[in-house]
Order: sequence, then structure tokens, then C-alpha cells
Amino acid sequence: MQYGDTRSPKFKVILLGESGVGKTSLFQRFRSRDIPSSAKSALMLDCYQHSRQFAVGPQGSKIQLELWDTANMERARSLTEQYYRETSASLLVYDIADSYSLRNIETYWQQELQNHESSSYAISFIVGNKHDLEVAKYDSEHSTVSYAKEVIGKQSKCKEVFEVSAREDYCVERMFHGVAEHLWKCHTQQSSKQRNTSGVAPGMHRKDNLSIRSADGGIHVAHQDVKTSGKGWGCC
Repeated sequence: MQYGDTRSPKFKVILLGESGVGKTSLFQRFRSRDIPSSAKSALMLDCYQHSRQFAVGPQGSKIQLELWDTANMERARSLTEQYYRETSASLLVYDIADSYSLRNIETYWQQELQNHESSSYAISFIVGNKHDLEVAKYDSEHSTVSYAKEVIGKQSKCKEVFEVSAREDYCVERMFHGVAEHLWKCHTQQSSKQRNTSGVAPGMHRKDNLSIRSADGGIHVAHQDVKTSGKGWGCC
């Protein structure tokens, strides 16, 4: 989590998942509410990260989500350390009509997150894309959607399972707003913990004690709070 120029909290969110599950289409919905007309145009995007402001919480507090797309690097399993660095949340995307893409969420992408120290405080969300297609079976007892909810969705770092369709713009904006709400809740909880621990406002630390003489000649000790960088906070 970082701060933008307006001092509103800024959270980095990354897209992960197999090639073809619709990550770039979701990115385009986030960026402009439109999607490329062809796969070729999707590969020619000039930018793979974009920031948007969201109003969250009961007071409509302003935060920034910065969404990162993989730029097709997942094809060669060549996502760089920079892609994972300072991540607040990950969207683990699979195709609800393709059980293989869901299996790889479990067997590959979640392990990738665990292998990067920068994501140790990040939370994750499972996103079943292509809701407009017929839901495939994961195994004899579960559809891909029910399996994601009942099994993967119960893991500690997975906060929620979303069903969306980037093609039809079904529940996509609701999903992004839900992610923003979760991150804001984590941020406020962490801020509260820091206040309770340090006795000072978030982003402040104790400086040297100052001895101040009062009007009656007595001496009392005052603490001076100093602004810190505000970086390095984890999420819940």
C-alpha cells in the first residue's frame, strides 16, 4: 500500500491466471469499461497498469486501485519480481468453462504467490470469468464455480470468490468495488492496530522526549510525533 499525490491510500492489485482466461479483458473493463475487439488488439495494448479511484466505507473515503495485467508474460512463466513487488491483492482468474484453468490456480498460481516475499501480506480473490458460458465440471461432485467457493475460497488468504463475465460486463464493476472495500477495511484495521500499539496516529513514530517547563515551574515530559514514509504496511 502506498500513498498517491492526493494522500489517498493506493493499493496495487495484480491479475494472475492461465493465458486465455480473460485477464486482459478484465483489465480493459477496469481501464475504460470497454474491451478489445480482437485478440490481436489485446496484445497491442500500450499500457499494462492503470489506476482508478473508488469511494469506500460509510464515509465514502477515497482510495486508489492500481491494477496490473500480465502482458502475456504468463505464457512463458516469466512474470518478473517487479510484477509481484508491493502487491496488496491478487485476482486469481480462471475460466468457469475450463476446469484446467481452475486446477492451475491451486497447483501453480497460489504457490507462485507464496514464493514471493512481497506478497506475504497480500490477500487474494478467486475470479471465475466467462459467466456467459456453460459452467464446466471440476470433478464428479463439483462444478468449477462450486469447487472454487467450497474448497479454494475457504483458504485463509482468499477473501471472496467472484463470478463475472468480462465479455458481457456482468458483475465486473461490482467485483472491483468489492476488492476496494476489502482493502479499505484491511487498511483501517491495520491503522487501528498501530494506534493502539503506539499511541500515535498511523504513519507517525515517537521522537525524543521533550522536557517542558510549565508556568508553575514544574517539569513535564511531552512526546513529539514525526511523520514517517507510510510504506511497508501489510494487509489483513
